Amino acid sequence: MIRSFTLVSHEDIGWFLDNVSEDVLVIIDEAYIDFVKGPDYKNAASYAISRPNVVVSRTFSKVYGLPGVRMGYAFGDPQNFEDSWLYSGWTMMMPRLSVYAATAALKDTEHVRRSKEAIRAGREYLAQQLKEMVIPFTPSETNFLVLDMGKDPGDIISYLRKKRVLVRNAHDRWDIKNHFRVSIG
Repeated sequence: MIRSFTLVSHEDIGWFLDNVSEDVLVIIDEAYIDFVKGPDYKNAASYAISRPNVVVSRTFSKVYGLPGVRMGYAFGDPQNFEDSWLYSGWTMMMPRLSVYAATAALKDTEHVRRSKEAIRAGREYLAQQLKEMVIPFTPSETNFLVLDMGKDPGDIISYLRKKRVLVRNAHDRWDIKNHFRVSIG
């Protein structure tokens, strides 16, 4: 079973951080953190606050529904950012509209709440339907599921596209044969 799309526990991350050199910058990508259902799950913010070699990144592309604005943010020890390529003389221009959209998204907590609920419910519904159809898939805490078709999914993907259902071949993206990704939301 594929484990790339499953949740890594807070304790496992802590173990990893305890065993990696403090000279190594660890970047924890929490792009999908808002879709985690387990109420006991802790995000990695405490590690970014307490450990100087940890940076946590997040995006506006998922729960905020703004993939086109190409905006995200990161937090951690300020020294990590002062020494990084971000401040090496290269000027990163951000479109004003993207900044406005991201700022508005942060304020719209009701939209975020509804998005979380809808995507979690959609993921659970799809998982239940796949179980009933006996189609293997990788459980996920993201906004997508990866299905194992047991054979090249090209014909299935073509059929779904004709029905205006867009899916992604997992072989193209992650070099996983016989699988495709279904996004929810």
